Amino acid sequence: MEARDIAVRDGRAVQFICRLDSSEFYIANALNETEQERLDERPRRAGLQTAAALKSGSINGDVVFYRDPADVTQPSTGSLTVTFFPDGRSTQTDIHLAFAELSHCIKLSVRGLTGGVSIHPVEKILMQDAAVRDLDPRSW
Repeated sequence: MEARDIAVRDGRAVQFICRLDSSEFYIANALNETEQERLDERPRRAGLQTAAALKSGSINGDVVFYRDPADVTQPSTGSLTVTFFPDGRSTQTDIHLAFAELSHCIKLSVRGLTGGVSIHPVEKILMQDAAVRDLDPRSW
């Protein structure tokens, strides 16, 4: 919600980036193509808030941003990015949060048209073997 508020207030695209399998996140300005080119050409003179996050932090240490192996829409990289636009829209995505011991998780759905967030019921994570985790379709 804070990233969306910043985008609307400042009139520019803002990204919420979370590091999967950790509790770390940050909020940063999203660069358009021209700004990225200026930064690449003259990094010290670009006059942009870029690599430095507008805000960084972490959620409760007992909770992590969880990579759901059953969700094919989640990236295989180490982070997940949601972009919020000045008109309130966002990229549509799901963010999963899990207890650090991976016993239960909850899904947050970010709606693209409004940038709103829906919270789904808590689900129990079933351990099928050491390498594969799956979600129990029944709510906890």
